[in-house]
Amino acid sequence: MSYKIIPIDVGTLMCSRGVHTYMAHMDQIMEEFRHIAWYITGGEEDIIVDTGPGDTKIFNERHWPTQRTPEQEPERAFQLAGVDFAKVKHVILTHLHPNKCGNNHLFPNAKFYVQRSELQSAIAPVFACQMEGYECLEMGLRNEFFMNTTYTVLDGDYTPCPGVEIIHTPGHTPGSQCVSVDTGKGKFIITGDVVPLRENWDGGPWYSPHIPNTIHTDLMAYQLSFKRLEGLGGTILPGCEVSIFEQPCYPAP
Repeated sequence: MSYKIIPIDVGTLMCSRGVHTYMAHMDQIMEEFRHIAWYITGGEEDIIVDTGPGDTKIFNERHWPTQRTPEQEPERAFQLAGVDFAKVKHVILTHLHPNKCGNNHLFPNAKFYVQRSELQSAIAPVFACQMEGYECLEMGLRNEFFMNTTYTVLDGDYTPCPGVEIIHTPGHTPGSQCVSVDTGKGKFIITGDVVPLRENWDGGPWYSPHIPNTIHTDLMAYQLSFKRLEGLGGTILPGCEVSIFEQPCYPAP
């Protein structure tokens, strides 16, 4: 398959770099990052990876501030990338935090793929620190952003289409998953928040060769997931990196 991966900008996230890089940045200097959805086209069926946060007014009540221009409004942003909502057959959610699955309703004909361990964690978080991240009902919050979706539940790796593989990579959350795409011109790996920034993959003085996300549930599992990603041998596409948009698509046209 000659797949093309198009990053879609669905919002500007304001937070400190330390939110993404465990033990690497202790300052609270605010920076701009991106909420990114991904459109995989060129195969027999169109695929979306992550749908981005929903209504920013609701999102901002509980999470890091997010702003949008008219072009970043999800419906418009997907349309500008050439997405036909009715023709999308597969939506892969890297995990169920609300920054990744808030616009599922835009894809009425798609199968939605999530790990069983992620769905369990989102519905009944084990740790109190996870409850707000999933907007747990026990805290009196709203979790419609993921509960109003019917899922195809996975127990590990899965291949929804030829050349596209879902890889279970726990650590950031129990059911985090990455998406490996063999484009015909090289392999590219969409990592969600397992690798939010290039800095996470490039490493630093505290963690080498890779830096985990500060938000994590299991550091040992995280390190093993990094090893899995290394073994795949592809180009890493981080989940919040502004420089992703230096190219309109991957591989480069």
